[in-house]
Amino acid sequence: MADLDPDRWLDRLQARAGELAPPADLALRIEQRLDDAAVWHVVIADGTVTVGAGPDPDADVSVATSREVAGRLASGEGSAQRAFLDGDLRVGGDIASLLENREALAALGALLRAT
Repeated sequence: MADLDPDRWLDRLQARAGELAPPADLALRIEQRLDDAAVWHVVIADGTVTVGAGPDPDADVSVATSREVAGRLASGEGSAQRAFLDGDLRVGGDIASLLENREALAALGALLRAT
């Protein structure tokens, strides 16, 4: 299973976020929660991706799951679609934004799996 120590994982994610080059017109803020103990946010804007610790009161979308499910998703052992259908991945906010930008967000998913 992937190493999901929240502090170390967040450090690695922040370091790799600069590798992404999303479309310049994509603007999306995503708040992610892990077991309600670790919270971070991803901001995609102006062709860049930044990651920060803590909640984002301006998030467009929120995603929450357990450490166990996040580990399976990060390692590729499970799919987000299956986790969502099973009730193990909760998504709130502007879900239409996620669907409209799914191709651009696939690169973010690849970064998460690699991290």
